[in-house]
Amino acid sequence: AEKGQPVGFVDAKTGKLYTVLLPSPGLAKYLEQEVRLTGRVQKETLLAPEKLELKDGETWTAVELPKAM
Repeated sequence: AEKGQPVGFVDAKTGKLYTVLLPSPGLAKYLEQEVRLTGRVQKETLLAPEKLELKDGETWTAVELPKAM
């Protein structure tokens, strides 16, 4: 992800894989964390995020989305 390869996330409820439509280097630091992405799904497997949250214990904390290129 740090070199620009596409980033995918798996929906914990459905197991479905989504490719995230954001610059992947900006998401690389979150790859090993539990995150919650909300946004619009396009073409069934592409996610255009509007909100990114990180899980910290039992709470979710909003994080600024990486800027689009």
